[in-house]
Amino acid sequence: MYPESPTVSDFVLISLIAGTVGAIAMYFTMRLINISGWAKGDMLLALGSMALNRRENAFFVGTVIHWVSSIIFAFLYLLVLSKTGCLHFPAALFGGAFLGGLQGFFVSLALVWVATDRHPLEEFRNADLPIGVMHLVGHIAFGATVGFIIGLWTLRQG
Repeated sequence: MYPESPTVSDFVLISLIAGTVGAIAMYFTMRLINISGWAKGDMLLALGSMALNRRENAFFVGTVIHWVSSIIFAFLYLLVLSKTGCLHFPAALFGGAFLGGLQGFFVSLALVWVATDRHPLEEFRNADLPIGVMHLVGHIAFGATVGFIIGLWTLRQG
């Protein structure tokens, strides 16, 4: 029998684990695309330098910002999947990937059309379609990973 809804402590624990592992999956997916040469850019460096207005310590700050926001988004994904009854496999996996794709679509649009014009570092001011697609794919990897971990939690409970 699948659980109806996670408890508060489950929400916290799942969000911490799924957000952390999802952030790692997203970063490595985007790094693979970067290494392949199809799109160039380091998301964590860009995020940190946007916050600091400089390159020094930007990777570390970007990592912290991304990690914290990943935990928050994992919490929101869990909430949505819980409310829609998509806590078990394969619904959790596909639901997470869908939510990641939706989030990635909006992030990609914001990056390509808005954020790059205002970025303090020249190297991040020219985001184009490949950068947007890289972020979309990275967010899908994040969502699928979060959904997978939610599905694993459900298997453990059932």
